Amino acid sequence: METTLARLPDGLSSAYAHLGARRVIAVTSDEVIVDDHSIGRFPGARDLRFSPDGSRHAFVSQTASGRQGVYVDGLQIAEHDGVSLSTPVFSSDGRELAYGAYDGGAWWVYRGTTRFGPFDAEQPGAGWNTCPLVFTPEGALVYAATRGDAWSLERDGETISAGWRLVRDPIYAAGRLLAKARRDGAWYAIDGIESYGPFATLNDPVASEDGSLAGFSAESKDGGLIIVNGKVVARPSRVGMVVALARGGVAYQAEDDAGREYVVLSGQRMPICCSVRGLVLSASGDAVGYVGVDDHHREYACVNEERFGPHANVDHLSLRLSPGGRLAYLLAEERSRIAVDGSSGPGYDALWSNAHFIDEQTVEYIAQRGREFVHVVAEHPR
Repeated sequence: METTLARLPDGLSSAYAHLGARRVIAVTSDEVIVDDHSIGRFPGARDLRFSPDGSRHAFVSQTASGRQGVYVDGLQIAEHDGVSLSTPVFSSDGRELAYGAYDGGAWWVYRGTTRFGPFDAEQPGAGWNTCPLVFTPEGALVYAATRGDAWSLERDGETISAGWRLVRDPIYAAGRLLAKARRDGAWYAIDGIESYGPFATLNDPVASEDGSLAGFSAESKDGGLIIVNGKVVARPSRVGMVVALARGGVAYQAEDDAGREYVVLSGQRMPICCSVRGLVLSASGDAVGYVGVDDHHREYACVNEERFGPHANVDHLSLRLSPGGRLAYLLAEERSRIAVDGSSGPGYDALWSNAHFIDEQTVEYIAQRGREFVHVVAEHPR
């Protein structure tokens, strides 16, 4: 079943969809379209987004003076010399907006009309002066920025952790503040006020949905490590890029001595692949979804030891597991399709959301066919 959400003129340059609210905001030749109507021309409009409940929208656009403006619901609320990429962001209740901005030779972090800074325009290492901003569920604003030759991680102007050479992409996941940091040539994982390291390499920290677990994969001089809540839970000879956590289990990627990759779920090793991409864990922790690639470069969508395919191109970022362990994923082929356990749905020009399980046999998502954005409800019986 399809329901039309918007019909767009020619020249789509970017779009953002909110599946829960069934809304779309798009840019076509500098014209911003919200749902099924134009709200005006906004040159260079970018970073389109909805509030968490989908009731408000925001974006950045060039102003008449050639500077950059921040717009909420089509109205300009601020103007700056520059506005950071990947901002603005809404608070969890949708009432507040935060963003990074450049004025007078310095960077600032804005929370509404309150600003924090100034931060240095020249960075001590790779990355942005202000990493992506994140609101905590309790309403605090967390960000990373530079002062002098060091990075600090801050919460509403107060330092949480300082003295780092680089802080990468802090996230606030289920009540836990997680980040990667670098100092003296080594990597450290930050979990709240705690830090773990030093490590030669470190992959992005993650948290379980309920916030009870936080972990990461890393390599030290003694080999690979899987660390959860500060404790080593596994020592693979070589670690992969991804760890997934749920209250009932831990899953991670690893490599054998020949460089072939596999997934481990709660100590059980899955079949070896030429390579593995993506990792998603069911809430119960008893099912893991991933993309496995064989020696002939054929791709399979996998749940535990079962595999579906082969496919030409599975988007590993689209993997979603139902509570009962069914796997939905995007097939990015000549026509974009959502598949569930190997059963493909109709083809579209583009997909603008991942699939969401309504129940064990039904998924919904937002797709584009020609100039139309549609909300799709598709049945995939077992």
